[in-house]
Amino acid sequence: MLLRTNIYVVIFIFIVELFMYFISKKSDLILQSASEYLMRFLVIPTIDNALIIIVRYILVKCLAQNSKLLNYIPTVQLALICLVVASIHYNFFETLCIFCIPFLITVIFSDKRMTWHVEIISCVFLGLALLIRKNLTVQQMKMSIF
Repeated sequence: MLLRTNIYVVIFIFIVELFMYFISKKSDLILQSASEYLMRFLVIPTIDNALIIIVRYILVKCLAQNSKLLNYIPTVQLALICLVVASIHYNFFETLCIFCIPFLITVIFSDKRMTWHVEIISCVFLGLALLIRKNLTVQQMKMSIF
């Protein structure tokens, strides 16, 4: 169920980004060209999320016998999707809070060890998102809307 939910999350993110493009364009909030905006906020995140889904599919097929590792796949996948969102929308510090979602989802599994592992993974991804945010140039920050 969580594996399918992550696919819905990716589709939802795509629809929201597309919706935000039209709202931002109508309000003249886009400071870069339409192609640059679409590449940065729609195409690249969608490709990243699609690759995450494909890797998940391969892992599920390869680890079909190991039910303990199969439980980690949806939560780590969601943490990766959160990393993509936080890396793309680095101007809003609120987006960094989404790393709590994979951590909280582990409550479903009632496994303290899994919760601890996912917490560490989410913290590492949070650190990566902060590094990406820090290393972007001032010009890139000025060009972005989010």
